[in-house]
Amino acid sequence: MALALGSWAPARAEGGLETLMTNGPCGNRLDVVFFSEGYTSAECGQFSADAPSALEALLAKQPYTAYRSHFNAFAVFAASAQSGSDHPKLGIARDTYFNSTYDPAGDYVITIPETADGAGKLDALLQQWLPAFQTNRDLVVVLVNDAARGGSGGPRIITSKGATWEEVLVHESGHTLGRLGDEYEEPTPGFEHPGLEFPNVTTNTTLARIPWKVWIDPATPLPTPEDDLQYWDVIGLFEGANYSSTGWYRPKYDCLMRTTFSWSRFCEVCQEALVLAIRERVRPGEDFLPASTNLVVGLGQRLAFSVALVQPEGQTVRVQWCTNGMPVAGATHAAFVLEGAALAPGPHTVQARLEDHTAFVRSDPAGRLSQVQTWHIERIGLRLDPPRVLGGGDCYVRVSGHATGEVVLEGSTDLAAWQRLLTNGLEEGEWRFTNRCVPSHGFFRAVTTP
Repeated sequence: MALALGSWAPARAEGGLETLMTNGPCGNRLDVVFFSEGYTSAECGQFSADAPSALEALLAKQPYTAYRSHFNAFAVFAASAQSGSDHPKLGIARDTYFNSTYDPAGDYVITIPETADGAGKLDALLQQWLPAFQTNRDLVVVLVNDAARGGSGGPRIITSKGATWEEVLVHESGHTLGRLGDEYEEPTPGFEHPGLEFPNVTTNTTLARIPWKVWIDPATPLPTPEDDLQYWDVIGLFEGANYSSTGWYRPKYDCLMRTTFSWSRFCEVCQEALVLAIRERVRPGEDFLPASTNLVVGLGQRLAFSVALVQPEGQTVRVQWCTNGMPVAGATHAAFVLEGAALAPGPHTVQARLEDHTAFVRSDPAGRLSQVQTWHIERIGLRLDPPRVLGGGDCYVRVSGHATGEVVLEGSTDLAAWQRLLTNGLEEGEWRFTNRCVPSHGFFRAVTTP
């Protein structure tokens, strides 16, 4: 991980960019962009400190810690006329850049308008400073300079600087990145999702239909009793989730999707969902060489292949090289050399099969942990049958094999100097001809250029 704090470039009221961390190309990393909300121009320095603190808070929780090399992070400063955010419940209004507001009922959920004066400004700043940002796969985090606790997830993560704001930030990332549901059981009208299940929330009590069934020990009772301490640290089926104390179930007694204390962490089921979400965006390999996937090799030539592995903590990504669909024994390193002599003339394939063998995931039906890169190879090779002298002084010659271009018949009297005699192409793998001038050369060969 590279953490680089620099000056705003440039520091302007309507926006400025700072690179917090770079680990690779934006096209194969999860880009996180922090935006300032409710920070005045005089508080630019405060945001410059808050943004990297927020990043470290996010990466301090698993599975983000193990996959921190899969993230790039940036911060964009946009000055607000006033500090803080709107609190309709308290009659407080603030003039801020993205027009954020707390909900009028609980004074906790923070949102910005999905219009030009809210989300539209975010999009415009992203286009200005990070045109490579992809809204459907990267993360936007809006840091609200307000002391009241609150936040939200969804199209973007929003969190204030209130109590346990670091855990609120990580919790909301579970919604936005992992598509996780809330595991609260206190009724909150308008927030429950009737009939809608999540990777960590279900109404099913039959093992075969529970989304996280691969994590449940057969000896664990279903539903799992909360009053028995022996089950507090195992994956089971605990009643109480989705803002309901009955009928909805969660995987573990406690999880960051249920409580946001400093010691809270994602349970194993939520960690799995987050790793799969990261791997959906960041593939296990990059910089595949050769860049072209259509190659030609001759009998005495070799081809060198390589891949850069995007490794999490623990170096869990493994590679297996294959030729024509079959694994090559011992070919499990990032580089592989193929000898042309090992192939018969004709078409072949070479594959680099990558897989992240992380312990965070037990079920990957969509194959997000795997990646296959395929090269198509033509092995060129020719066979020249011994020329036969026919009646009348003619000579019959047959060339067979595989070539991607023209075939040249050459003649020589001393095996040192060769003269081009005839040029043709192979039809259905061969070239047959009769010619009177061939015998005078003594030696013959058929050649083609890769």
